[in-house]
Amino acid sequence: MIFDLDNFKKVNDSFGHFVGDTVLIDIASMIQSQLRAYDFFGRYGGDEFGVFLPSATEQNADTVGERLRASVESKIIYRHTKLRVTISIGLVTIVPSSDTSMETLYQLGDAALYEAKMAGGNCVMRPAQIIRTGEADGKTG
Repeated sequence: MIFDLDNFKKVNDSFGHFVGDTVLIDIASMIQSQLRAYDFFGRYGGDEFGVFLPSATEQNADTVGERLRASVESKIIYRHTKLRVTISIGLVTIVPSSDTSMETLYQLGDAALYEAKMAGGNCVMRPAQIIRTGEADGKTG
């Protein structure tokens, strides 16, 4: 899954970059604490993060995505201003093959994230276009 903070530029513009950085740190800590020891989590850039859930079923991934979204929405992030933020999540689950590339997963997750933003944010979305294994890499399967 790929997620970013909704309207994060407004946080930086309204409260300054120190608060924005604090929000990013708080969100990252909150997300990390809710993942399994063998899940991969990291900041991709700016306010965009990636989560890789090895061996998660589609249902498990949906549950985790919704849990992460709801936990961010319900938490006061920055104590001094009682700031609340939300996240939008693009979620992709696949059964990987030797043709599956990280670039393909990123592109699908990014497309789903874009759809979440267009739906108003604060939601978990899957890509509208479902592809078969290998199609995004130029192969059909």
